[in-house]
Amino acid sequence: MELVLFTCLLFLWPVAGTESEQVIDRYGLKGKPYLLDVEGVKPAENRKFYWRFNTSKTILEYTFKIDYLDIFPHYESKVMFFKTNFLLQINKLEESDNGFYTAIIQDKEGTDKSIVTYRLIPQDSVIKPELKVKSASASEERCNISATCTVGQDNSVSYNCQQTHCTEVRRDYIESDALEIVVTVENSSIVCKASNRVSKESHWLALKDVCRNSEPHNAAVIIGVASGISVVVTFFVLSIIYVCVKKNHSATNQDGNLEDIYTTYSTVQETAVPPPVETLYATVGPAGGQRKPVEHPEETTVYCTVQGAHMNS
Repeated sequence: MELVLFTCLLFLWPVAGTESEQVIDRYGLKGKPYLLDVEGVKPAENRKFYWRFNTSKTILEYTFKIDYLDIFPHYESKVMFFKTNFLLQINKLEESDNGFYTAIIQDKEGTDKSIVTYRLIPQDSVIKPELKVKSASASEERCNISATCTVGQDNSVSYNCQQTHCTEVRRDYIESDALEIVVTVENSSIVCKASNRVSKESHWLALKDVCRNSEPHNAAVIIGVASGISVVVTFFVLSIIYVCVKKNHSATNQDGNLEDIYTTYSTVQETAVPPPVETLYATVGPAGGQRKPVEHPEETTVYCTVQGAHMNS
């Protein structure tokens, strides 16, 4: 009986020890401060309180009786300590702050006891996703959509969506605490959500906008479109006819004008010929002499012979 009881206690002891040493994961956004809390600290029953990093480095030591706080030099600008509730604030979280943080109390006998241990994991803010529709087909009852959501350059998922839900068809990334991508239908929209433990981003597309271009055309729409096309074609044909008639009319007017010009020119040619002019020739003699007209009908120019040698001054 005693052997059985001893065996049971031996079996349960590691479980209890493991539970007391349970590590709690915490995630913090890089560049922001982060608080680590602790519960169950009783100053009247203990002498000192510690925060330690990776079990080997003491961040600070606080003595209850004399209310004395000692922050070790390496952490003076890195942390803040709140005496009222023993919170530890880590300023401007960095990747180097990744590790285990343990709160420890020392009782009046000088024995250290771990209260809680955190594993702090700094993370970057998640990149905003981009949702793209690859294809969409609509009927009177539903709209089928194929979409891909991409986060960064190497992480993407593909989904088939309808009005109420989406189904994943392909995943090109490894899902982890650092990144999760989900595509769903919410509030009549397709939404892609990208998240990690410290941030989340989303991209929305309204279903009505996605399905609008793929909706089937009813009879009224078809008739309306056909009527519009007919009007445009008719207008185009009439315009061509009008241009052709106008060109023919212009050509006719130009021919008529040339004919009128030719007729006018002919008339001027006929009426512009002057009648025969009688030409008189005279010989200039000495002063006081008589001038005798000379007839020369065939000449058309007036000539005079000047006998200057016989003229008196």
